[in-house]
Amino acid sequence: MRKPNMEVLFLEAKPIPSHAITALVAVIIGGIQLASAKGTIQHQLIGYLWVSMMMYVSISSFFISEIQLWGAFSPIHLLSAWTVFTLCTGVYFARVGNIKVH
Repeated sequence: MRKPNMEVLFLEAKPIPSHAITALVAVIIGGIQLASAKGTIQHQLIGYLWVSMMMYVSISSFFISEIQLWGAFSPIHLLSAWTVFTLCTGVYFARVGNIKVH
């Protein structure tokens, strides 16, 4: 079995390397966020970091068109659009104090 080689990732076209690394870090930060105490300043700061990273991952996906089913887009781009929408609504509801919907 071949070992994964991080150098190969960095040889990919932009923005694939930054997209992939940011997504992996966001998964780790998201896990920390879910395990930490809710409503604290730390929760809010980590939340904004996580939202920023996920927003980057979602938006950068529109510049990746390896799979082209509908012009330059594929079903994963529907997920990216949905992610942008839900990130915005989640932040909105947290800011207006509707934490249950958030």
